[in-house]
Amino acid sequence: YLGSLLGSVRQATEQQVLAYRSLVAAVRRQDVETLTQMVSAFHSWANQELLLAAKSWKPPHS
Repeated sequence: YLGSLLGSVRQATEQQVLAYRSLVAAVRRQDVETLTQMVSAFHSWANQELLLAAKSWKPPHS
């Protein structure tokens, strides 16, 4: 189980690292407007990714 979990871990891209830094900086500044925009944008993207994945999902064979 642990092996399969660790197998999914991958190094973050430079773009992801920059996004994380921006998020942390906004938290430190207590910049609610920026945080709201970032979280909203992420959820918009993630919802689309989940919908696309659900459309192509096929149940395992019994």
